[in-house]
Amino acid sequence: MDIDQKLDKLDSHLERIDITLAKQSVVLEDHVKRTTLLEARVIPIEDHVKFLRNLGKFIVYLSSISGLLMVIIKLFGKH
Repeated sequence: MDIDQKLDKLDSHLERIDITLAKQSVVLEDHVKRTTLLEARVIPIEDHVKFLRNLGKFIVYLSSISGLLMVIIKLFGKH
């Protein structure tokens, strides 16, 4: 095998690598698009979860204050 044949063989391998990289670039672009779309869809869900957490905290605080007021009324109320 002479140098020209070896260079042709290497060139052939490099061409296949270029083709593979081009295909992978397209796949990566599609993946990035899908990921961006899915992230945009998750934001409202995250907001809803935050709202429900805050609502739960509010209910707990309100219940605690109500319970404390009931204890105070029973302690200092009419006997």
